[in-house]
Amino acid sequence: MANFISNIFKKKQEVNLPDWWPVYEQSFKAVPSKATPLEEVKFVVFDTETSGLNHKKDHIIQIGAVSVKNFQLDLQDSLEIIIKQPEVGTENELAVHGIRKTRVENGIEEELALERFFNYVGNSILVGHHIAFDIAIINFALKKYYGLKLLNKTIDTANLTQRLEKHRLPHSQSRRIFIR
Repeated sequence: MANFISNIFKKKQEVNLPDWWPVYEQSFKAVPSKATPLEEVKFVVFDTETSGLNHKKDHIIQIGAVSVKNFQLDLQDSLEIIIKQPEVGTENELAVHGIRKTRVENGIEEELALERFFNYVGNSILVGHHIAFDIAIINFALKKYYGLKLLNKTIDTANLTQRLEKHRLPHSQSRRIFIR
């Protein structure tokens, strides 16, 4: 009974807001409405490379992203971050991603990587294949440092493909995008 009562009055995890968070959070006041044409919405296609498949135990070693606006990939507006993770893997483990251990050892600190990623994505809609894992590992890092989680809407291309195939629509005929 004492544990139950103490859990009710347990303090919330203290939030240590990074300097960049208010700008990120404020960007959501300018989120496009449902009436906004899709060509005016900014999407960011991104992927993480990690040291394993357990978002609570493994580490982000790379984040890659590219923006899409007006249905066009903008290769000039892209992001690649290698994250310093000294305790991460052997050369053989890292070979799966094609990332050399020396690159990971010389990457940037994880907190700085998060700052760069969030400054880059802003309020855009995040797109990825099996994106739930990428979101989970980024959220785990955000929670570890700041007690926060990302605010962006997401589109999972694996889910989108399954829905298109289920309805047997050729990809070019589909006009609906499923956003969570």
